Amino acid sequence: MSSIRFILLSLVLLVGVVPTSMAHTFSTSFINLKSQADGLQIRWQLTFHDLLALNQTWMPEDRISGEMLNQNLDKLQLFAQKTLIIQSHSEPCKLTLDTNTPWSTMTFAREQYIVLEMTSDCPRDKLSKLAVNDIWQELPDHKIIVENTTLDQHTPHITP
Repeated sequence: MSSIRFILLSLVLLVGVVPTSMAHTFSTSFINLKSQADGLQIRWQLTFHDLLALNQTWMPEDRISGEMLNQNLDKLQLFAQKTLIIQSHSEPCKLTLDTNTPWSTMTFAREQYIVLEMTSDCPRDKLSKLAVNDIWQELPDHKIIVENTTLDQHTPHITP
């Protein structure tokens, strides 16, 4: 009987500990690329905490609201354009926030994410480089998952 209690207690402790440690996705963001007729569609998911840490000059410290984001779409687009560098044959591609849905939110593994929806004037088949700037000074452990590749401070770009 005591071995059954031990097993049950072990399971309860395991269930109580594992989700917390495995769900911790702080400082990881995700980029998805999709070809469209008019260019490349980019979907960038990053935590609200990371967005705030990377935009301290124009974001309030206490809370990010939908109203504040909508009033600062130009700053949000500038952040995306200077942070995500997409090139086609060494020429920079222009990123533009989607006019209908520039951002949305989602929760994944207990983290609140903002999802930036953008288009680029470069087609995917002409993509020569995707790089990330100005993240690792503020977030040195940050990882960006692009399709099946992980970008970090040691590998800040990919060449498809």
